[in-house]
Amino acid sequence: RVVAEVTLSKKEYDRFREDLMEDYGFISQHTQKTGVKDGQFLCILVRKVGTKHTAIAVESDGYDYARYAALVRI
Repeated sequence: RVVAEVTLSKKEYDRFREDLMEDYGFISQHTQKTGVKDGQFLCILVRKVGTKHTAIAVESDGYDYARYAALVRI
């Protein structure tokens, strides 16, 4: 389940995609919302500006990096 959406510039998104283990401020802003509840992953949806059909779902598990991530088609 998506608990927050973040849209990044192309440059920011490409950097994020290439280094998911880095700490990011946009993840730390939402990290308390992520986790697992009732068998559902609570995720941040990270999109690149102008992209509508793909995103990266992030479940940070309380951390400031993408501890669990998946490329999703919307």
